[in-house]
Amino acid sequence: MSTPEGKAAFWSGGKNAKNAARAWAMANGGYTDEMQLNRTDTGRSLLAALKGDQLSDGQKGALWRIVSAKFAMGASGEVNVFLTTLTNKSAIYFQVEEPILTTKETFGLARIEEHYVIVEPTRI
Repeated sequence: MSTPEGKAAFWSGGKNAKNAARAWAMANGGYTDEMQLNRTDTGRSLLAALKGDQLSDGQKGALWRIVSAKFAMGASGEVNVFLTTLTNKSAIYFQVEEPILTTKETFGLARIEEHYVIVEPTRI
């Protein structure tokens, strides 16, 4: 799941982060993992399985970790990451993607740019 250099957008922390990453990707000719999956028939089938009800939550989580690892391995150059203060340290980004990207950054293959997205408080 390689992306052109400087075109990968990652997100974690809910729909605000996802929407920010997608907006950045669309404005800059980039891709989120889902946008990258939508580029091929196989990717679209995989995405349908991930969003459908045929797999258990555990199977979906394992599959997302694989997709996320492949997406992180295919990223290079400036990598834009959109996070919120709601992002949990057990999230796929911190458990799978960030370690891969940090290793790539150490070897000069990627540069992580974190963007923090504001989340409006829920009204009761």
